[in-house]
Amino acid sequence: MEYFVIGMSAVVLLFLTYRWQEGRRHSAYSGDRLKQTALLERRLAELEGQVARLALERDEALRTIESQRMAQEELDELTRQNYILHEINRAINTTVDEGEIVTIILQAMVTLTGAESASIILFDGEDVRIVSHCGFAEGEPESLSEAFRESIAWQVLTTGQPFIHGDPGEYRRYRPSLANYVASIPLTFIKEVIGCINIHSMGPRYLLTPSKAEILQILAGQAALALKNASMYHQLKQQNEYFARQAVTDGLTGLYNHRYFQQCLQELMKERPVTLLLFDIDHFKGFNDTYGHPCGDEILRQIAHILRSQLGPQEVAARYGGEEFAVILPDADLRRGIERAEQIRQAVANFCFRNPDRTLCLNITVSIGVSEKLAGWDKSRLIEAADRALYRAKEQGRNRVCADLDREMSVEAG
Repeated sequence: MEYFVIGMSAVVLLFLTYRWQEGRRHSAYSGDRLKQTALLERRLAELEGQVARLALERDEALRTIESQRMAQEELDELTRQNYILHEINRAINTTVDEGEIVTIILQAMVTLTGAESASIILFDGEDVRIVSHCGFAEGEPESLSEAFRESIAWQVLTTGQPFIHGDPGEYRRYRPSLANYVASIPLTFIKEVIGCINIHSMGPRYLLTPSKAEILQILAGQAALALKNASMYHQLKQQNEYFARQAVTDGLTGLYNHRYFQQCLQELMKERPVTLLLFDIDHFKGFNDTYGHPCGDEILRQIAHILRSQLGPQEVAARYGGEEFAVILPDADLRRGIERAEQIRQAVANFCFRNPDRTLCLNITVSIGVSEKLAGWDKSRLIEAADRALYRAKEQGRNRVCADLDREMSVEAG
C-alpha cells in the first residue's frame, strides 16, 4: 500500500512538474506572441504610412502629368494659332484685292474660333457696307437699315471699343443674324476705325475663351492693316490712272489730245497699215461770233460725243487743235477710210446741236480729208496728205469727204 501511495505521489508530482513546465513554456510563448504582434502592428503602421505617401506622390504625379498634358495641348494650340496667324498675315499681304482679303479673314475666324457665322463690315464715315459674310442662311445677312444704328456693331464702329459676349449659355442659342453678336472687334488703323469683324453664332462645342478673344483681336489688327493697304493702293492707282488720262486727254472734249495723237500715230505706222482722217467744223468762227464761245465749246463737246458713238474699239479719235479733229483707223485702206469718214460726216449733219441752255437746235457740218499710209511714209507725210485732202474738201464747198493723191474720190453731201 505504501508503495502504491508512493507511486501515485510520484505520478502526481511528475504530472504537476510537467504542467508547471508547460505553463512556463506557454507563458514564454505568449510573451513572444505579444512582442511579435506589437512588432507587426508597428510594421503595418509603417507600411500604411508608406502607402499613403505613395498615394499622395501618385496623385501629385498624376496632377503633374495632367498639368503637363494641358500645358502641351495649350502650347500645341498656341503654336497652331501662331502658324495660322503667320500664314494669314503672309496671305493677306500678298494681295491688294479686297475680296480676297476678306475671304481669308473670314476663313481664319472660323478656323481659329469655331464660329458658325461671321461677317466683315467696313465703315467710312456714314457709309457702312457688308463686304463679306459666311454661314448665313439664304436671304441673310439683313440689309443695313436704320435699325442697324441700334446694333452692337454700330456701337463698336462709332466707339472703337470691342464687344465680347460673356455668357456662353446665351450665345449658344444664337442663330446667324446681324442682331446677334458673340463678338464684334473694331478694325482700327492708326486710331481710325475702318470697320469691324463679327461673330454671330458659334458651334455647340465651342466657347469664345479669353485666348480666342485675344486671337480675334490680333486677327483684327492684321485685317485692318491689309484692308487699309488695299484701299490706299487702289486710291493711288486710280489717281495715277486719272493723271495718266489727264496727260493724254483734251480737257474740253475728253478725246485724246494732240500730243497723244502724234505718239499713237507714230507707233501704229511702224508695223500696221493706217488710214488717217482730218476734219474741222465748217464755219465754226461764225457760230462762235453769233452765239458766243460757250456755245462753241458745247458744239465741240457734242462733236466728241458723236465720234465716240461712231468709232470702234481700235479706232482713235483726238482733238487736233481748235475746231479740228483727227481719227486714226488702224488696218484700214483708203476706201475703208472714205466709208468711215462719210459715216461721221452724215452723223454730224443729222445731229441737232444744242446751245448751253438747250434753247436752240443748230445744224453743223464738217469737211473731212482722208489719206492712206504709203510705203516709205512717216507720220508727217501722212498728216500732210490728209491736210491737203481736207483743204480740197473745203475748196469744193465743205460738208464733204475728199481723199488725197489727186484721186477723183470726193463724196458730196446728198
